[in-house]
Amino acid sequence: MNPTISIIVPIYNVEKYIHKCIDSIINQTYTQLEIILVDDESPDNCGLICDQYSKKDNRIKVIHQKNKGLSGARNSGIKIATGSYIGFVDSDDYIHKKMYETLITQTLLHKSDLTSCTIIESSKNNNEVQLENMQPIALGKKEILYNYFNYGFYVMRNLYSKKLITSCKFDENIPFVEDIFFGTDIITKANKGVFINAPLYFYNVDNTTSLTKVNYNKNTFLSLKANTYMQTKMKDIFPNDIDLHDFIKNRIIGNCLYHFQNLYLKINTHLDKDGVLKTKAKQVYNDNFSFFKKPSTFKTIVRLLNTKQLKYFYRFYFFLVNKTYKTDTQ
Repeated sequence: MNPTISIIVPIYNVEKYIHKCIDSIINQTYTQLEIILVDDESPDNCGLICDQYSKKDNRIKVIHQKNKGLSGARNSGIKIATGSYIGFVDSDDYIHKKMYETLITQTLLHKSDLTSCTIIESSKNNNEVQLENMQPIALGKKEILYNYFNYGFYVMRNLYSKKLITSCKFDENIPFVEDIFFGTDIITKANKGVFINAPLYFYNVDNTTSLTKVNYNKNTFLSLKANTYMQTKMKDIFPNDIDLHDFIKNRIIGNCLYHFQNLYLKINTHLDKDGVLKTKAKQVYNDNFSFFKKPSTFKTIVRLLNTKQLKYFYRFYFFLVNKTYKTDTQ
């Protein structure tokens, strides 16, 4: 008998997109599904729509709860899931009709703890994903980490064994980048993975009101905390792997550049008259950059800075480079 997959869908303010999302799950070629719709106190008609779907398909379970945010909604779904495997779909996205058939087939074949595909923006979906000549790649613990870095920590692209996922939990106090914290915990416990280089999950970048779309604000700094949390965990698992440590550092630098570019390009030119930017830069350096010691790191940052950016973004990174250089030479 085919194992059941529990698919958890956190739902908030996505009335425009929810039908396409749920329909793409209902119409999966793999039919042994438990579909858990978590209405996180959505202010629109999503709760009613979920109830209507549950009357049409007995595989659907609906949870109506007080608003807990994305992590709380996912945790609620995990608590009632009865499947041997668990997947996640965000309620403003949709999936390829063979996504879960493909993932479960490779999971069972390789006896993996998690199996991953790739994500593509829904606007780029041409419905021509070629699965016939697909070559799955078996992954060990370290390869799972590299795969997460290369293709994203998004939980939606993975199928997890229930035994693996119930040993972890989404932190409900974290409103942003929760996938990195959760993914890090998953990596520490997973031993075998499989990667399928096929875009089977279609991500909607247009909706800014769902549980998963967060504007750049103070929560952006959680990205730095998430990455340094991951760095600490990986050092514990691979204490002597210097190449891996350097790889993680470089990826964190890239992550910082991306997030601070989006954040600081929005700063008005008058903001730093009182040293606000400089103070924030010092805080960020002290909290997150103290482990950057190698000259190659500084060269990398300087090279990346040789692009056309607004004044404050440029100044911000030169400050970090100078601060780091002085610290290293003291």
